[in-house]
Amino acid sequence: MPKKTLVVLGAAANSAIWIIAFYLQKQGIYGIGAALLLMFSTSALLTLMCVRWYELSIIDDGTGLYNRRFLFRKLEHSFSTAQRTKDKLTLAVIDIDDFRGFNTKYGHLIGDQVLHEVAACLQSSVRKSDTIGRWGGEEFALMLPGLDAVEGEEVAERIRSRVEKRYVQAGEYGDLAVTVSIGLAVFEGDYRTLRDFINDADHAMYNAKQHKNTVCAARKECFSTPGPNAGRVYKTAQ
Repeated sequence: MPKKTLVVLGAAANSAIWIIAFYLQKQGIYGIGAALLLMFSTSALLTLMCVRWYELSIIDDGTGLYNRRFLFRKLEHSFSTAQRTKDKLTLAVIDIDDFRGFNTKYGHLIGDQVLHEVAACLQSSVRKSDTIGRWGGEEFALMLPGLDAVEGEEVAERIRSRVEKRYVQAGEYGDLAVTVSIGLAVFEGDYRTLRDFINDADHAMYNAKQHKNTVCAARKECFSTPGPNAGRVYKTAQ
């Protein structure tokens, strides 16, 4: 159900409840009891509706992951916290290689299936304390609090390797191989602004996409472990 529809229904239900409760209160002691019972029971229902509305406001419909709005707010908070506490924070930007080709050649339903497969793979590859969501289009973003460059690279390589080993079942087209390119930026007290932090992760991802199925860390060398669809090792642009 659309978010705006839930808001309208919630407001309408709330108004109707108060009107009925007001009427019941005028019917004597039993009416007052009925009014209180109505208000308590419907309060729980409205609370559930509010929770559901909040979930819909932060979840991406296409993948079930967090949406860009929530990711950015979370990233702002995590970056500010890391600056204050001098803790480490790794940001990974993940892009599905040749995603437009899936939509063009096999249709948007297969493209949606590719998104779901990659999203599921990402969810199974991270900790509960990590935050993963859809950054936009075929891009995802992953926040890894407390991880340094080496640890962040290990997570990114694990994701890259797991994705390339999964295949999307496309009916008459057979099983389709999917790969991702990943760019990393690591906060270790050396970024003054969130924009610079995000830009470095984006630039590293774009560099990785030049070679595909590759992991690139900002200000370092690209790398990946050999596999059936593995990328090669490339030096990043400084």
